[in-house]
Amino acid sequence: MKTAVRQSAEFPLTPQPAFRVLVCDDQPDVREALRLLMKGQGWQTVTADSPEAVLRRVRSEAFDLILVDLNYTRDTTSGAEGMDLLAALETQGN
Repeated sequence: MKTAVRQSAEFPLTPQPAFRVLVCDDQPDVREALRLLMKGQGWQTVTADSPEAVLRRVRSEAFDLILVDLNYTRDTTSGAEGMDLLAALETQGN
């Protein structure tokens, strides 16, 4: 009995580069949990603990996805910090 090898987008024959994700959160436990979840999918995860760290990373590295926390200052729930970071990322990309 012969087994056919099929190539598709789901099962490519050639190795694909790791999907690169930048996770930004001020809480170390959140960053580590997301890193472990994504590692299980075969994704390469880089972490940052502040908006400034994210901006430094994206200047020198390419990412397929960036996950951004919206609040970095303790007891803040407005989401303004994360929205400001998204605006800065958009400006930096142009």
